[in-house]
Amino acid sequence: MKGASGSGKSTLLKRALQLIPNDRWVFRTSFSPLALVYSEEDFEHRIIFLNEYDGMAHDKMAENCVKSIITEYMLDHETVINHKPKHLHKDGPIGFWTTTTDTLIEHQVETRMFTSFVDSSPEQTEEIIKMKTKMREQGEEAFYVDPDPYQAKFEYIATVMPKVKIPWMNRLQHLMPEIRSEERVRRDWDKAMTLIEADARINHTRLRRDDDGYYIADASTYMHVKPVLEQIFNYALSRPPKSVIQTVETINRILDDPDGEGFPQARKKIGFGGESDTVELTFDMVAQKLGNSKGNTNGKVKQAIAMGFVQNLEKSPGVRARLVRGDRVLRHTSSEENPLMPDVTELFPEGSVVLLGSGAAVELLEDDDYGYPIVSKEQLPGIPPLGCLTCGGKKFWNNPRTTSGWTCNTCSPALFKTDMVVGTTEKGDFLLERQ
Repeated sequence: MKGASGSGKSTLLKRALQLIPNDRWVFRTSFSPLALVYSEEDFEHRIIFLNEYDGMAHDKMAENCVKSIITEYMLDHETVINHKPKHLHKDGPIGFWTTTTDTLIEHQVETRMFTSFVDSSPEQTEEIIKMKTKMREQGEEAFYVDPDPYQAKFEYIATVMPKVKIPWMNRLQHLMPEIRSEERVRRDWDKAMTLIEADARINHTRLRRDDDGYYIADASTYMHVKPVLEQIFNYALSRPPKSVIQTVETINRILDDPDGEGFPQARKKIGFGGESDTVELTFDMVAQKLGNSKGNTNGKVKQAIAMGFVQNLEKSPGVRARLVRGDRVLRHTSSEENPLMPDVTELFPEGSVVLLGSGAAVELLEDDDYGYPIVSKEQLPGIPPLGCLTCGGKKFWNNPRTTSGWTCNTCSPALFKTDMVVGTTEKGDFLLERQ
């Protein structure tokens, strides 16, 4: 998780950890180069949360240990203790979480992880301030989230480990030809499938099950993971969002004409006689031109550096930046204007998704004569379903609707004519119908 200092990176991940059983994760603020090898902790199937990546002090040995246990699912280390050979072994796999304010961490480690950026927009800052004000006024107890149901579900899934199939994965990669241009996607694709399987396992009780006992990931599964995968692959393929494009275009304009843009001080004399000059920018110059805060601008510039559109010639920490053009050429089509991942209606076969005009699905829900079982937006995954009027059970996400309320398919099997879920895409509301 990347972002400026104080942007909420660690807080976000710590909140997420609260929903996971305590014995399933290990928290560290730092560790020494061979700490993972010598530790008495059992790391198998656990999350290691290193609060700050700097906690490894950018040590090559520590980074190599992290890289190995992420990729190889184990650590094998041969050493000598008291003049005798000693073989040390640690089993994985693990989940490795960390945060950083750095533009890039060690390349071999970063390409084995998913990178996400904290939202540093003024709008997000406003929402955070509002929420903190409410928490102070109403007390934190009013916003308490009981972790017990989440932890119980985690343990259940870890114990049962429902088997999952993703029948549409090959079709998905055919609809994303752009991913073939980047070699690191070979590794990311495996992790993407793991992410999809994880969502399907979490929500397996509402998925269809085949004759072999596998739960089939469907269109609703895709809709859950699509925003996360889009961000991951956009970063891997250096497909910038609008905010980064605007930042890079501003930097390029100043670099091309520093005098005309009002920054003659960006010119630097080079050579023994100062016979030629170059142009280098600082974060302050970019922030001033954009009219944004330095913190907000730093985040955008760091994303641009990570994607290769901008370089910082100054490598020493704490020293004023020297920003110049990067190696990559900027696309002028943003990731928002040209989505990488297909819409749900493109991915799933005709007849399995019914696309309605915006608002039409809501109107359909209010029509008591509509004879099919559907799920309201209030019952989308993540929110407990309404109880059955007959048995009171909450076993099913997709309950048939009757004129008097909701019943489950055990109590009213005749009403369960089909299986549909209401959701939303960029094109409007839709109904997913499982055939």
